Amino acid sequence: MTNQAMQGINPAAALEAKLASMGATSGESALTGAERLSSLVRVGSMLESVLENIDQGQLDEEACQRAAFTFGASVGVIRSAVTETVGEELSAIITPIEEHASPQTLRLAYSQISGWLSSVVSSEMARGAAEALSAVMAGETVQVEEKRRSIGYL
Repeated sequence: MTNQAMQGINPAAALEAKLASMGATSGESALTGAERLSSLVRVGSMLESVLENIDQGQLDEEACQRAAFTFGASVGVIRSAVTETVGEELSAIITPIEEHASPQTLRLAYSQISGWLSSVVSSEMARGAAEALSAVMAGETVQVEEKRRSIGYL
């Protein structure tokens, strides 16, 4: 993407357009829990890859601008995939990156969001596992109760 193309695109507007095409707004995601988690994992992987590239080499001005744009777009995608409370936490700890950010600023911002997102994904996976286990246990309880009734045990 060229510099001129990036300047003409607002990451938040691009995200809103994508959500609208899916039949949702940023306040109401059309994605399921599994799809949101998958989206977070993909964004996290991309952020870590960008961070590796920042760490490995000298970035020219255009690469820094692209990384800043990608950061803003990623924050928008993350915000759309998390709960309102987690989105508020994201807003409180992540500050926007200026278009002409230095490689050091980019490194710090990408490290911060990658670490934070990793813990969010871990929490979501644990919550999902607990919900699945709870659902299985509830199903088993219903089956036991039905068997008891069928044999006249109650």
